[in-house]
Amino acid sequence: MDILTNGEFSERALAALNNASQQAERLENSHIAVEHLLLGLIHVENAKDRRRHTGGTGHILRDLGLTERRIEDVIRRQNVGFARRYSDSPPLILSADARYALRLAETETFWMDQALVDTGHLLLGIVLEPKGAAVARALRLDVPKVREQLRGQLPLIKRERGRHRSNYTQSARLVVDLAKDEARELRYDQIGTEHLLIAMLRDRAGVAGRILKNLGLQPDHVRSRILQLIPPHETEVEIMGLSMAYKRVLNLAGDEARTRNHQFIGTGHLLLHVMRYPDDAAVRALRRLNIRPEEVFEQLEQYLHLQAPLLEGVDGGDLAFIERSVTFTPQAQFVMSRALEECQRLDHMLLNTGHVLMGLMLEESSTTTVILQSVGLNRRRVRGLIELMSNQQYRYTIKPLALADDVQQMLRIAVEQQNGAVDALGFLHAICVQSDTVADKVLTQLEIDTQQILHQLRRK
Repeated sequence: MDILTNGEFSERALAALNNASQQAERLENSHIAVEHLLLGLIHVENAKDRRRHTGGTGHILRDLGLTERRIEDVIRRQNVGFARRYSDSPPLILSADARYALRLAETETFWMDQALVDTGHLLLGIVLEPKGAAVARALRLDVPKVREQLRGQLPLIKRERGRHRSNYTQSARLVVDLAKDEARELRYDQIGTEHLLIAMLRDRAGVAGRILKNLGLQPDHVRSRILQLIPPHETEVEIMGLSMAYKRVLNLAGDEARTRNHQFIGTGHLLLHVMRYPDDAAVRALRRLNIRPEEVFEQLEQYLHLQAPLLEGVDGGDLAFIERSVTFTPQAQFVMSRALEECQRLDHMLLNTGHVLMGLMLEESSTTTVILQSVGLNRRRVRGLIELMSNQQYRYTIKPLALADDVQQMLRIAVEQQNGAVDALGFLHAICVQSDTVADKVLTQLEIDTQQILHQLRRK
């Protein structure tokens, strides 16, 4: 099975994934979807509990009344959404919703400081994924309550030092996945820059997709030109490689991000290096659509100099409201990326100062975390209050995430206070001098004196 996350999976979690594949094959479905993941998870946990009576995920599943039969009923009712599998079909692959659920499970594992993705994290990833949440509702589950129960019962365990985290933005990871799907659907034996280009157009939130759509491009138009340039195989391809051009773009995008002191590689970095090679199929296809590389470079630079990868896919994340070029330290970029993950994890539509406060607490070695812990802040208590005090508009909509007014003001204050690169201490200072924000309400509720925090900041 093709697992496209950076996490390491426990033995039970891998067994659940393997069983999900078997269940999809038994039900004659061509893809492994979130429904199959849930079915495989229940099968493994039930088998475990029959061998020895343990708690954990199996106990939660029993409390929720989830059984293999109930999940199968949902799959059979929704079977119109699954392609039929035949004896000569290619190997089973993970659907986009299943891959997204696995990534969410890996993100939850990281937040909990755990080393391995276990079955509890898998279940949490499933109910956090929009389609998985819809399946849970079809099973008459209270989805927010299930999420809260899982997060409360999975313990915090220290993560091993040096564990790797992906340095791609969420949009960039999605684009890389979509490029693979595109190459398979078009029956090519290699993933090339042309598939990356189509994937960028399919991604609604990324910088590259926004730029290409501003130029009037549509995925179908680019796809038809590529098929004219490179004829596909007559039959489906089971094993795909990576073209030299594709590998080159990924490597150079990483170099570009480091040169610009960007902590994350975004779709803008990828598009920049796709466009720099005029003989590649991607650029040739664009020329056939009357798009010149210079037009793309001009728009790209407007985004990249403002460090768009910091908040790629967020309305206002290009930071154009600051009206000047600004640099963020790697630590500040880490804080904002974790704030964004926190906002997405809670299904909020607005990224507010509460999420940023949580981001400031998630790097144990940072000065901001030491200061916040010294005044008595606890991550779980802070997170619970953020969930209560944030605007409860959930992201079951096609609208993109947006920056709340208090975060925009926080960024303006941080930029004005620090003439050089803005760091995480600047964020904390800006949060403490603002009033009537989500972060301010959290700190007030926990009886934290912001003057004490400011006093410690002045000593740094």
